[in-house]
Amino acid sequence: MSNISPKETYANEFATFFDLSSVSRKNVGCLSQFYLKEEYRQYGIGSALFHMSMVWFMQFDDVEDYFFFVSNGNHNALEFYKRKGFSVSHDILDGFITVLRNNKQKLHDAWRCHE
Repeated sequence: MSNISPKETYANEFATFFDLSSVSRKNVGCLSQFYLKEEYRQYGIGSALFHMSMVWFMQFDDVEDYFFFVSNGNHNALEFYKRKGFSVSHDILDGFITVLRNNKQKLHDAWRCHE
């Protein structure tokens, strides 16, 4: 699920999903609960869906930072997002979720290199 939300949405009594002071804009882009069944992997479906999400994110001028949330033990997803230019920011909920982060400018620069 891709969404644009006010950054304050991600800080509550349940958990603080990232350091709010590190985000300069009011809104953030987040992706979570993005899964493909094993038999559908390796066909480019995940990359196509990822690309669609990123194109959608990029249309919001008021969003600079993107956070992706990966469940503990999902090494395939973690490596997938790293290959797409995201890096591990931190863990939350005692390591149950790994947070990956990137920003619009870095992604834009990376995409230009692949044109």
